[in-house]
Amino acid sequence: MFTLYGLALCAGSAAIACLFLREASFKVALPIFFLVVITIVAIRFGFVAGVLGTIAAGLLFSLFLFEPLYSFAVSNDSARNNLFWMCLGGLALSELFSPPPAPKGGNRPKTS
Repeated sequence: MFTLYGLALCAGSAAIACLFLREASFKVALPIFFLVVITIVAIRFGFVAGVLGTIAAGLLFSLFLFEPLYSFAVSNDSARNNLFWMCLGGLALSELFSPPPAPKGGNRPKTS
């Protein structure tokens, strides 16, 4: 359940960034700055939310932020490289900063 909240937070933040920062001069570097959001989501909601948020943000940025719009192709080499590094960094940061999974109750020693 919390995974969906993290995914929604990443996707919503990426969509808002695409909407308001489409004409910004620093839009090429936006995926690198977005690693902060991915790290916060991974810390709060876990590894799966961080990974799914990374994928969702990468797809949204490629579709709605970079030329050609409404296509997964990215014509700007710098933007493409930054998207790649965001995806790679998002996966790594999600792994590094996500909390360890909770034990499933089978870890108690058996008594006879």
